Amino acid sequence: GRLQGTRLKEILKESEAREHVKKANEEIAKELRVEGKRIIDAGVGPLARFSSLFSELGAEVIGVDLSRAVLESAKTALNGRRVDLTLADIMNLPFKEESFDISFCVGTIFHLPGGQQGVEKALKELARITKQDGIIYFNVENYLNPMSWTQIFGRKILTLLGANMPHHTFFNYFSLLKIIERCGLRVIEVKTTFELWGPLLFLPTPILMRLFKIWQPVSERISKISNKNGFLRFVGVGWYLRVKKME
Repeated sequence: GRLQGTRLKEILKESEAREHVKKANEEIAKELRVEGKRIIDAGVGPLARFSSLFSELGAEVIGVDLSRAVLESAKTALNGRRVDLTLADIMNLPFKEESFDISFCVGTIFHLPGGQQGVEKALKELARITKQDGIIYFNVENYLNPMSWTQIFGRKILTLLGANMPHHTFFNYFSLLKIIERCGLRVIEVKTTFELWGPLLFLPTPILMRLFKIWQPVSERISKISNKNGFLRFVGVGWYLRVKKME
């Protein structure tokens, strides 16, 4: 949501956070081999950080968002880089079938309305516009991880107090796999993350950065163990998934 985009912008003023995010984004781009690909960045966000990187690496990028204000901010952040920005709903995209080599949706799909049904609808739409041999790359968060409970209960309390909270859908690993299958997709790769950006994003920046310095080396180590063996997958903070259409 817009609020999280604003918080991320504040956090990225810190050099350590900025370098960490830059490195993580570059690893994703390398993994996806974006050069020469036609990519939709579904939920481009106010910083347009992935669209900007993909464009720099030689991809043809279409950045989509439902908010005009976000698109205006993204245009400024892109600073002239060649990205086509489009106002559209991820659940009803104005593109023909099999238009993209890569459908990319990080930090967005779990903010859509409609809970898990809304996420399923969006995944089906992304599958529709993705080529048969193309890739859909997205992330979601796990409600079985204790760190997610801070968000779940915190949001409920704030809602009871009258706050207008953005949508946020959590999963467990098995419910996620069922949705992927119903969308006619199959998992190519799953990467488990134990990072605290999502669960603790609303903490004051100085506190968040102290926790980041302590937890980040531990998080990276646990993630490597989990991605190699898989036994910690079910309790991760979330997952980054690469999926394809079933043949």
